[in-house]
Amino acid sequence: MFKQFAPQLGLTVNDPNYDTSTFKFAPQLGLTVNDPNYDTSTFKFVPALDLSIQETTKQVQNATASVAIVAQRRSAGGLDVDVQVVNKTGHKFPSGVGFRRAFIEFTAMDATDKVVWSSGRSTDKGVLINDQGQTLATEFSKTQWQPHWRIISGSNQAQIYEVRTKDLQGLLTTSFLGLAKSVKDNRLMPGGWNPTGPYASWTAPIAVPNTGSPGYYNGSGSDLITYRMPATIAAQVKTVRATLNYQSIPPYYLQDRFTIGGNNPSTATLRALVQYVDYSNTAAKGWKLPVASAAVAIR
Repeated sequence: MFKQFAPQLGLTVNDPNYDTSTFKFAPQLGLTVNDPNYDTSTFKFVPALDLSIQETTKQVQNATASVAIVAQRRSAGGLDVDVQVVNKTGHKFPSGVGFRRAFIEFTAMDATDKVVWSSGRSTDKGVLINDQGQTLATEFSKTQWQPHWRIISGSNQAQIYEVRTKDLQGLLTTSFLGLAKSVKDNRLMPGGWNPTGPYASWTAPIAVPNTGSPGYYNGSGSDLITYRMPATIAAQVKTVRATLNYQSIPPYYLQDRFTIGGNNPSTATLRALVQYVDYSNTAAKGWKLPVASAAVAIR
């Protein structure tokens, strides 16, 4: 009887739902048997995890931020390209817990689409690297971090929107129990934020100069970065691309958890979960989720 009226009732035959008896780490991920969720784009019931991934990706890539290449200038000294990022949310981006980060991946390609200069490239595990494939010195450091850049002129520099905090010993930490002094908060401001508004002293950027970065203080919720390529490279550049990537779990955060957690069972579970993560066939390939991107030909 139910099958006869399935379409009218919104039911489908063999509606897939994760089985916690066969799905590894289902309890840890909050999955339950026969957990129906309605997808308004397909008018079907889908598993909770699938719908969460789908809706998160849609939100991030359509209503979070925009990227535009707004100017390019050739000179005897090389090539400058201006990239503008605009926050579309009603709060700082990234938001939530302080270890989340977003970063700009800027690449300059020659006529064969070979990358000849870059900033903010990463490995398949989301670790930021330079043009030589070396991990940036700031990625796992306890004493160094990437400042807020107005001009980037080398592949060891990357624009990362994030919060960094020191502990009482003066070392960078992600431990909630160790947070003592914020040394950087250059997350994109929400549109309309006013430096003289309510609670402005609590919500103001940290280590973002007022001069050179007006988008943080004029209510536009934006940032402008100039990528400066030397003359030896500039002549080869035919196309440039800028992509804003989001990481909810940066590699240095996991490293902190493994170090602080030691050999306790929860740390062992986290290690096991990380080993099973495979983003290769998802929108978050390479442990980064692209938010927005822009590309132009160089004249």
